[in-house]
Amino acid sequence: MPLLQWRIEFRSFRKHLASNLLIVALLGVGLGATLVIFAFVKALVLDPAPFKNSAEIHQIGLLPKDGESGELEDVEGTLLSDWQSALARNGESSAVPFPRDLPRWYGVAPGTINIGGDLQFKLAPERVDGAFVIGQLWTTLGAAPQLGRDFSSADFVAGAPSVAIIGDALWRARFNADPNILNRRVRLNGQDAQVIGVMPAKISFPKREMLWTQAHIQPGGAQIDYQFLVFLRSTGSADRERTLAAMQNQFLAWQKQSPDRTEYIQVGAKSFRDAYVSNELRIISGTMLGAVLLLLFAVCMNAASVLLVRLLSTQSENSVRLALGSGFAPLAISALFQCVLLAGLAAILANYLSIFAGNAIANIFAASDEGFPLWIDFEQSISALHVFGFALLVALITSALPIWRLRQIALSGALRASGRSLIGKQFGANALVFVQVCLSCVV
Repeated sequence: MPLLQWRIEFRSFRKHLASNLLIVALLGVGLGATLVIFAFVKALVLDPAPFKNSAEIHQIGLLPKDGESGELEDVEGTLLSDWQSALARNGESSAVPFPRDLPRWYGVAPGTINIGGDLQFKLAPERVDGAFVIGQLWTTLGAAPQLGRDFSSADFVAGAPSVAIIGDALWRARFNADPNILNRRVRLNGQDAQVIGVMPAKISFPKREMLWTQAHIQPGGAQIDYQFLVFLRSTGSADRERTLAAMQNQFLAWQKQSPDRTEYIQVGAKSFRDAYVSNELRIISGTMLGAVLLLLFAVCMNAASVLLVRLLSTQSENSVRLALGSGFAPLAISALFQCVLLAGLAAILANYLSIFAGNAIANIFAASDEGFPLWIDFEQSISALHVFGFALLVALITSALPIWRLRQIALSGALRASGRSLIGKQFGANALVFVQVCLSCVV
């Protein structure tokens, strides 16, 4: 039976080819716009972190007295140095002991880094976006280099040689994806450093950085005055609170050393998701998604009105079928099958449109200095299941109006339905136009 029904609908599709292509184009554009915005919302708001067990990661910062609720400011290098020293002493001078394991938290300060020239490989000096790190950055995040290793505790011992981890894009662009890049010597800000790892493609942190090296935050160190983003990975709230209490104890001692540090109240924490997804972004994304859903509904109403006109043109035929006992269900199933077929074809068009538009928008942001982190992949955030789900929703919405009209014919009687006045039809058409204009204005 379903196979026979599909054959009937395909014949009907060819019979009304022009109007069906119009419907497919309408639904394809509306569905494509919805998929693009949904991909952005999913990548930026619903699933912003590509790291394993990201719910265990929290940003640590300082709460200012005059700041908004929950707002955190970055940690100064001097305080981070105190935290590191207390960690090395296992908190002997603190009321609450620090955990011993360094991978549990880390600090990172974004900044540009100069890579010196290399006469042997004919490389000119280059300035790249990088970051200065304290702690095992990638181990804590839950990522691993594709070549080499992460930073280790030995890399942060006083007098340890400088090391560096580079991103995939820098490895390919500057070093021609050299498989022997490990242990190679490079000049970073005028100092020799050894390459110890290469990160996978689409991985950067905290935003679009492509080079990471140790931060020097000991008294007199080059990065002592930098502002650091600090992140903590904890497996439970009790473990996190214990570490925060130790940090708070050290913060109070640090605050007493200088009177100009009284603008901070205490050490605070917020989830990794909240750190990367602001309330403003949530509001903007929700507004955009709501707008395109309204647009999609308006497009479905337009498509439904085209189908309704076709239905009204064959109203006498439908009335006769109902009078002969055909029943409402076969006609409703036929209308639903038509809409599923049209929505399926529209989904194929929408998929290509969304990929094209998503890549174009992503390229615009990629060219900007304030672009998204490299791990944000709009194309991969939409799966075939999402496309199928939206297409099914479109089919159900589009078929609702024709099926409702068929139901009216069945309830009012075949002969009376076939003789309905043009005034009623005109009123329904005007109502549809009014609704569509209102929805367009809202969008």
